[in-house]
Amino acid sequence: MHKEIIQLLNEKRLKEAFTQIKESANTLNNWELKSQVETQQTTYEYMLQYMAMGTQDPQRETIYNQLLCKGYELADKTYFLKDWGKAYGYFADKFRKFSQTPPHSFKEIGFMLEAAKHTSATPPNTEEEEAQKLQCYTLHKNTVDELFNKIWVSTQWSEEDYQEARELLLSPSMATNDKAVMMSAVTLNLLQLFDSRKFLLLLTAYQQTQEPAVTQRALTGIALATYFQTDRIKLYPELVSALKLMEDDPTALKQLHDIQIIFLLSRETEKIDKKMREEIIPQMMRNPNLRNSESKVIEIEDIEDLNPEWQKDMEQINSHIRELGELQMEGADTYMTAFSQLKTFPFFQEAAHWFYLFSMKVPDLYQIFKDKEFNEKSLFGLMINSQMFCDSDKFSFCLAMQSLPHDQQTFMRSHMKGEELIPKELETSENPE
Repeated sequence: MHKEIIQLLNEKRLKEAFTQIKESANTLNNWELKSQVETQQTTYEYMLQYMAMGTQDPQRETIYNQLLCKGYELADKTYFLKDWGKAYGYFADKFRKFSQTPPHSFKEIGFMLEAAKHTSATPPNTEEEEAQKLQCYTLHKNTVDELFNKIWVSTQWSEEDYQEARELLLSPSMATNDKAVMMSAVTLNLLQLFDSRKFLLLLTAYQQTQEPAVTQRALTGIALATYFQTDRIKLYPELVSALKLMEDDPTALKQLHDIQIIFLLSRETEKIDKKMREEIIPQMMRNPNLRNSESKVIEIEDIEDLNPEWQKDMEQINSHIRELGELQMEGADTYMTAFSQLKTFPFFQEAAHWFYLFSMKVPDLYQIFKDKEFNEKSLFGLMINSQMFCDSDKFSFCLAMQSLPHDQQTFMRSHMKGEELIPKELETSENPE
């Protein structure tokens, strides 16, 4: 029925569309939705009566466009509530949970985030203070998760919702990670259910926040929503005007161009994964010196001298690695094969965590590493500080560390220095005499 209603709205047959929306809404136990539909129906009927009477109304076209927008919104909302109210899966479970037990308001979430931040500011000196610090980190994580889910499973916001969300976003006390997660939730929601106020929040985040992690997520959301919701955006003059202003911003255009390149490169991820699994790794495993964990490190020339066939494999491996390196420099994900197997930890069972910026203050990591030290030039230090790995992969790497024997953990954190990981050839080329 949703497709039929959308078609009626596309054809500007509002009376028939509102009749079908009302029929669909009556199947739901949602008095607020029914009231909204009846209000729009009444407004439309009054407009028709005034037109029949020949009454001149300079606002008629504006009111008609508002009714059309409301028709699309109510049709989407009705379908959204019906579809996810009976569906299965993670999203549907969160949707039903928040339908039965409404989450905190944006203002309340702001107070909760501020409380967690304030309490955890002092370094712990006793076990009791340590426990309190962990409790604050946990409260912060749970609050951010609730914020993400609250936005992700929501229908269209009211003006009050938008103003509270905007105030929270622009609050100077809100952490960069929390803003970034918020933008990801808004983007995901917009891809399912168009909401002009959420789209406006993305525009606000891009224009009025300073943190690159926030502005780039907001711009990515704008790009995706504009692509998938073009027809809906055209119904809102204020949104069209805001997007046209971005056409005159060379910085925004450059960033949008970069985002498009990344989207295009993401289409190569499966091909890269296949190349790793079917070509590079099998070739490496055919070489006994590369698959023998007890063998000592020897020079490539020595390997070639031992078996001429290995030289051919090494040349092919080297060619593949160079190709992957070039793709990586352009922005392609070349690590999916390695890290896709490390997403089974409980941490990743919460959807919001896939969008976290990396931090050791996340309770899952803090409990593991709070009493441990690591050298920034160690393999571990290089990994978590590297720009080549995404935040999700860094979480995977750190969580995987706890499954290693203690001596290997110590080795990776402290003993393997960064300079040991840089090939001498590269070191010489990067630092010429």
